[in-house]
Amino acid sequence: MRYSAVILVSTILFISQISFAEEVKLDRIVVSATKTEEASENLGTSISIIDSDDIKKSGKNTVSELLRTITSLNVVQSGGLGAQTSVYLRGAKPGYTLVMIDGIEMNDPMSAGKSFNFAHLTADNIERIEILRGPQSTLYGSDAIGGVVNIITKRGHGNTKLEASSEAGSFGTFREYLSLSGSNDKIGHSLSISRIDSRGFSMAKDGKEDDSYENSAISSRVGVNVSENNKLDFILRYTKSITDIDDGAYDDDPNYVARENSLALKTQLIQKLTDNWEHNLSLSWFDVKRRYRDDPDSQDPLDAYDDWYYGNDRKIDWLNNFSICDIDKLTAGLEYEEERGAHRDIDRRSVNNKAFYLQNQLNLWERFFTTLGVRIDDHSSFGSDTNYKVSSNYFIEKINSRVKANLGTGFKAPSLYQLYDPTYGNSGLSPDESFSYDIALEQGLTRSMVIEVGYFHNRFKNMIDYDFDTNKYRNIGKSKTSGTEVGMTIEPAKDLKLNCTYTRTNTRDNTTGKELARRPKNKFSFNINKEFFERLNLNMVLNYFGHRWDNTANTSKMKPYTRIDFAATYKINENFDIFSTIENLLNKKYEEVRGYSTAGFSFYIGVKKTF
Repeated sequence: MRYSAVILVSTILFISQISFAEEVKLDRIVVSATKTEEASENLGTSISIIDSDDIKKSGKNTVSELLRTITSLNVVQSGGLGAQTSVYLRGAKPGYTLVMIDGIEMNDPMSAGKSFNFAHLTADNIERIEILRGPQSTLYGSDAIGGVVNIITKRGHGNTKLEASSEAGSFGTFREYLSLSGSNDKIGHSLSISRIDSRGFSMAKDGKEDDSYENSAISSRVGVNVSENNKLDFILRYTKSITDIDDGAYDDDPNYVARENSLALKTQLIQKLTDNWEHNLSLSWFDVKRRYRDDPDSQDPLDAYDDWYYGNDRKIDWLNNFSICDIDKLTAGLEYEEERGAHRDIDRRSVNNKAFYLQNQLNLWERFFTTLGVRIDDHSSFGSDTNYKVSSNYFIEKINSRVKANLGTGFKAPSLYQLYDPTYGNSGLSPDESFSYDIALEQGLTRSMVIEVGYFHNRFKNMIDYDFDTNKYRNIGKSKTSGTEVGMTIEPAKDLKLNCTYTRTNTRDNTTGKELARRPKNKFSFNINKEFFERLNLNMVLNYFGHRWDNTANTSKMKPYTRIDFAATYKINENFDIFSTIENLLNKKYEEVRGYSTAGFSFYIGVKKTF
C-alpha cells in the first residue's frame, strides 16, 4: 500500500501546480444501463466505461487486463495466458456477472456456476466496454444478479482502412493482428483477425515445465441501412484456444491440454415505425465446446483423462422503445431463451425461460432522472420469478453535484450442470436471490476534476452451494457484501489525464461467519496518461490489491501486492506506429490463487501499419 500512498500524494502535489484549463467530459453515451442511448451523466446506475482510446493507450491485449482498474471489480487468474480467469464484481460470485458481446450472452451454460472464463477474450475490434455494477436482472434476467460487462464491437466508419500489427516479447510470445473496416451510405463493416502464440511459463508454482498457449480469434460486424428507418446488423465472434495446464496448485503436468472453441452470432433488425416508436428484434446464438485431455507420461504413468463439455445458448429478444413525451420514455420487451448442454457423463439437457420486462424513464426539469423497471420470468425448471429496480439521479446545479441511488432485486437460475450432473446435480434447485442498494455523490470540484464517493450493500440468499453432507448442490448459502467506492478523474490539460479509484469491500458468509474467498478488502488503482508533441503517448497503471483469503475456511491468507504496468506508443508518421509495453515493472512476486504462478517483469514491443 505504500506505493499507492506515494503515488496519491505525488499526484495531489502535482495537480496543485496545474492550471485547470480543460473540462472533464463525463457525458458519454451508454446503451447497456437502459437498453436505450443515454448520456452517462443522466444515469443513476453505477457504471464504468472503457473506450477504444483507453484500450489503445493501455497497450493491453485482453479484456481481463483492461478490467483490473475498474472500481469494485477483482480479476483472479490461475496462472499465465490461457489460465482460468474470473471476475468478482462488488464481492459477488463470478457467475453473478453477466458477460455480453453486443448483447450476446457469453456465460458458459455448462460451467458449474454458469460463469464466463475471461482467459481467451482478446481486446480485438472493441469500441467500448460498459461495466454496470449492481443488480441488472430487470433488463437482463438471470446471471446479472451482481452486474453486467457488455462489450460493444466497432462499426465501420469512413473510407476502407486496413491495419496490420505484429508484436513480440517475453516468454516467447508473438501476436499478429489484422483488421479491415469502412462504410458507405448503405453498408458499414469491420473485421479483425488475431493470433497469439506463447511459450509461457509453468502455471504450477515452482514448476519446471512451461505451459504454452495458442489463441486464434475472428471478430466481425456488418451493418446494413436497408432504408432510412430500417437497419440490419450481423455480428460474429469466433475464438479457438489451446492451453497447456497443470494438475493443480504446485503440481506440474507435461501433457495436460485444454482446448476451447466458441462461436457467437447475432442478427438484429432495428425499425423506426413511427416518430415515437422504435423496435429491435434480435436473434442470438452462443456455442462453446471445451475438452480436457491428459495422457499417461513418465511423470504420471497412470493418467488417462479425457473429458468434454458442450454448452449452447440461443435467444430471441423483441425490444420496443416508446417516446411518450419529451420527459417520458417507455421500454417494453419479450424474451425467449433456451440453454442446452451436454457432458461426458450427462446426456443432452435443456431448460428455457420466457420473460417480459417493462421500464419507464422520467426526466423532470433536466435535474431529476428516474428509471423504474420490473421483470417477470417463467423458467422451465423453477417456475416464475419477479424482480424490480429503481434508479435515480438528482443534479444540484448550484454546487455542481449529482446524487445517485439504486435499489433492486435479482435472481440467478441454477446451471445445467447443477441441475443434471448424475453425481452432484439436483433437479429440485431454486434460483439464488439478491436484494441490493447503493448511493453515491458525484462532485465537480473544478472544471477539470470530478470525484465520486459511494456505498453499496448486497444481500444474497438461497444460494446454490455444494453440500458436503449429501454430495449434492443445494440452496443453502447466505452471504452479504458491502463497501465504499471512491473515484477521481482529472484532466488538467488536453494532453494529460489521471484516474484514481479506491474500493473497500467487506464480505461475510452468513452460514459460516467467514469472509468470502479471493475478494481483497482494499483495492487501489491509479492511471496516468500523457501525450507529448502529438507523437508520443505514455501510459502508466498502478494496481494495489490488499489481503484476501484464498479459501472459504479463512485459513490461507494471500499477501497484498502492487503491480505497475507501463505502455508507450510513438507515431512515426500518420500511418506507422511503434509501441511497447512493460508489465510488472517492479518484478513483484505474488499469487492470485495459492499455488499458481504469475508473470514477473515482462517486455513486449511491436509495430502497426495502416493502409
